[in-house]
Amino acid sequence: MKGPDQTSTQSLIDKYYQEEQDRRLKEKTQADILVKAEPTDLAMINMIAKRFQKNREELIRDVLSSALVDLFARMEAGERKLLARDADENTRQLGREIAEENGIMDLDVPQSHWANIEKQLLKAEKKLQKEQEQQQALIEKAKQLVHQMEQEEARKKEAEQASSAAAAEQEVETSEDETQSDDNSVPFEQDTAPLSETPESEASDAEATEASAAEIDSEEDSADADKPASVF
Repeated sequence: MKGPDQTSTQSLIDKYYQEEQDRRLKEKTQADILVKAEPTDLAMINMIAKRFQKNREELIRDVLSSALVDLFARMEAGERKLLARDADENTRQLGREIAEENGIMDLDVPQSHWANIEKQLLKAEKKLQKEQEQQQALIEKAKQLVHQMEQEEARKKEAEQASSAAAAEQEVETSEDETQSDDNSVPFEQDTAPLSETPESEASDAEATEASAAEIDSEEDSADADKPASVF
């Protein structure tokens, strides 16, 4: 903390002291682990640490912590819950051992680290499951809409086919009616045989015959009158 007569630059020294103290305390809360790695893995660790200006131990610690969460998340939910409980219990035990080795009365370690991670994973899985169910519901709804559209299209096609068939049938009937009408309009050829005369026509013919006979008799009488009388 900056004192009343302390400059901003001088306050940096207090900051560095505090950081050093925190670092030493953090080191005391961590346990050493001996790991044998393949040359290829160790070479990549060295290159990444060099690229980001980190020491190798710090990089390995971060990679190990992240990898453990990934492995833990891959396990089944029921087994994961039991494992988180046992890991948190073991964390408290290791904390007491580290405190005794470093002469610390009480070591502040996370009490429910893995249990909290398990809850977060479970929450994320439920959210993902809900999203998948919603997406599946949308897919099913889309399938139903497509099916309805296909049925509607099939009904329209059947209606069009039925309409076309009815129009074709109507056209055939109309053509047959026109053909029959043309046949009926052809002039009827009368038989050459004379039709039987009606009583009226017979009477008329008789009168004409009588008139013709009277005319002939009149002509004959006229001819006889014009001849000279016989001397005998």
